[in-house]
Amino acid sequence: MSRLVRFPTSAYQPVLVLISVIIWAYSTVLDGPDSLQAPYIIPTAHTHTLEHGQSSEIVIEPSLARRAAQSYLSEMLGKCGGEVFALPDVQGKNACAGVLAYTAHLVGIGGRGVLEEARRVLLGLLGEG
Repeated sequence: MSRLVRFPTSAYQPVLVLISVIIWAYSTVLDGPDSLQAPYIIPTAHTHTLEHGQSSEIVIEPSLARRAAQSYLSEMLGKCGGEVFALPDVQGKNACAGVLAYTAHLVGIGGRGVLEEARRVLLGLLGEG
């Protein structure tokens, strides 16, 4: 008899945020910032004023963001052949917006107010493009 085992995703949300920010920081340092022009990042008309100017809110399309995140991770693992030391030579590391977007979506649906600041940080990184 086979039983489906489900892991509580809310327990892993803080780890997902940390991993996403590490991927973004590592790839941006090595390859420069990404343009963040992706179909799953939808800017809204609503803008708010910050100290440094205006910033628009963004909405994430989760199914496209998930596909982009999975594609990015499998592409990076495939290009480096499982060797971590080969990763600096891999091209296109900075195209990791899907990982940030899908993590922001997961954190947002978790219903944990503690992670709202982490979600805002991830959305802020996506909105910089």
